[in-house]
Amino acid sequence: MGYGEDMIRKIEHGVRIPRVEFLDRADDVLNAGGHLRAFREDVEKARYPKKARELKELEDRAVEVLLYSNHNIQGLLQTPEYARALFQVAQPAYSPDEVERGIAARTARKSIFERSLPRRSVSSRSR
Repeated sequence: MGYGEDMIRKIEHGVRIPRVEFLDRADDVLNAGGHLRAFREDVEKARYPKKARELKELEDRAVEVLLYSNHNIQGLLQTPEYARALFQVAQPAYSPDEVERGIAARTARKSIFERSLPRRSVSSRSR
């Protein structure tokens, strides 16, 4: 298989995480009928710290969102007219009141870009 006894012992005792290739080879050599290959996804996840796995999951979800909305201008960049057009073609259809509430909400959120920040005094900058 290309793996020494010491490496296999460490994998069996949970000291080392096996590579996916190891699972494939071990499944063939041991005639496991795909039972060892079934652990591929778990092994791939276990190779990374918990925080990295959580970030990967969030990234996967974000990619899904982009996949389905890559042809639309995102909310804060929309004009009221563009937002209205999007709300009006949504399925199931929004009522006219819901469309107007949605446009008003997006416009209100967009105001964050239009506000001016308070100026800090010269003495507070030097600290």
